[in-house]
Amino acid sequence: MNYWQALQRDVRDRAGTPIVTWISGQNRIELSGTSFNNAICKAGNFLVDELEAAQSSLVRIELGSHWQSAVWNSAAIAAGLNLTDAAEPPYVFVTGGVPSANSDMSTIVRISSHPLGVPDSQVADGEVNGSLAVRSQPDQFFAVEQAPYTFSSTQIDGDSSFLTFADLQEQSREIVSELAALPGQRVALIGQGSHLERCLWHSVIPVEGALSIVLLDQDQSLEIDESIIRQERIDHVVVL
Repeated sequence: MNYWQALQRDVRDRAGTPIVTWISGQNRIELSGTSFNNAICKAGNFLVDELEAAQSSLVRIELGSHWQSAVWNSAAIAAGLNLTDAAEPPYVFVTGGVPSANSDMSTIVRISSHPLGVPDSQVADGEVNGSLAVRSQPDQFFAVEQAPYTFSSTQIDGDSSFLTFADLQEQSREIVSELAALPGQRVALIGQGSHLERCLWHSVIPVEGALSIVLLDQDQSLEIDESIIRQERIDHVVVL
C-alpha cells in the first residue's frame, strides 16, 4: 500500500478525528482526517499541476514545526516526489523563511507562518505565494486519481542515502513499536528534528500508526508541561 492509499484509508477511519494538532502561544490549530487530506490535496495539486513537479523533481521543504510542514511533506510524498535536504538546488524550495541552502534555479514557494495559514500580503520578487496559490486548488488530488504515480517516492537524506517509501514505512513501524504507541493515541513532538525525522513524524508515522501528533511551535520556544499534557490528553512525548 502506498502513502496515498494509506492516507485515504486513514481518512475513512478517522474523518473527524484529529491527526495533526499545532500549538503556538494562544493559538491552537487542529486538522481532522478530512481537513488534513483536503490540505494535502490542495498542496499536491499545486506542486504537480501548477509547478509541474514530476517524480524526478527534487523538493526541499523547510517549515520547521509548523502544521504546514505536515501538509507539504505529506503532499510531496503522496505525489511521489523526491524529498531532499541535499546541497544541490531543488526544483521546488518550500519555505517559511530564508532558504538555508542553495536555491539558485529553484522555484521558491513562500508559505505564511500565520497560525491559520492566511497568505502573506506580498512576497519577494521571483517567489511564489504558496499560501495564496493553494486556495484555488481543488480538494481532490486529481494528479494522483486521474494519472496515478508509481509511488516510488524517495527520501534523500543529507548523507546522500536513498530511502524509498517502503523504507520509510518500515522505519515508521519500528519507531511506533519501540514507543509502544497504540492506534488513536496522541504523541507530542518536541523540537524541529532532522529532515528525515520530520518526514517520518509529520507524515508517515501518523498514517502508518493511526496516531495523532501534537506539534509545539518551536519558534515560540514552547515547551511541554503538565497542563499541555493534561489538556491535550498526551499519551507519549517524543524529543526530535
